[in-house]
Amino acid sequence: MDNYEFSELLKTLKNKVGNIASIIKPENIKTRLKEIEELENSPSFWSDVKQAGIIGKEKTKITNLLKNYENAFNALNDASELFDLANSENDTETLEALFN
Repeated sequence: MDNYEFSELLKTLKNKVGNIASIIKPENIKTRLKEIEELENSPSFWSDVKQAGIIGKEKTKITNLLKNYENAFNALNDASELFDLANSENDTETLEALFN
């Protein structure tokens, strides 16, 4: 894979991560997690064990979803920054490591 192919791959992946973001809406997930945290801090929340369990499952699900999205987003940004830096400095060793 050469520089052009890798830059095209990065563009494609950025587009895919953007599409995922538009589907899962990470900001909405963060807002919902704050709402759940506020609910959990309410003393009456724990009196309804069934509802607390349902909300606990929701929290676990959306926390994992957000974590996986953020991991992919950060890994892609790191790879992109490393590619740009290696390209600007003509660091062939780093570029080769990225390609493999």
